[in-house]
Amino acid sequence: MGNKKDDLNFKQIKLVNGEEIAGFILSETENEIIIEQPHIIQIKEDTGTIRMRRWFEMSEQTVYKIPAEQVLMVVELDHSYKDYFLNLLAKQDINDLFDSLDVDKTDAELDNELDDEILNYYKGNNTLH
Repeated sequence: MGNKKDDLNFKQIKLVNGEEIAGFILSETENEIIIEQPHIIQIKEDTGTIRMRRWFEMSEQTVYKIPAEQVLMVVELDHSYKDYFLNLLAKQDINDLFDSLDVDKTDAELDNELDDEILNYYKGNNTLH
């Protein structure tokens, strides 16, 4: 049985303007890519550290269409970056997520519940409790 995170369609996209973004691919055709929760990937050259931030930080919009002519390359995200990305999204929505969790549960139970909430949300059940 595979890891639930492997079922999610995370990809990295290199755009013609040089930006690299990562997110959940909802649809990929020869004309466009529809991506949810895109984040810009930034690598500090002096330290090699990676930072990801929302593609459009001042917008509440979460789904974007990218015309195919703006895309140079699309690749699968490495498993470790999938974990990083899920953790990043969880931190961004942490207040909403923790409101729904039972505070009497153990840390392991809370971690599992949080993972399930995030995975269910991005598999199409778009309701976080």
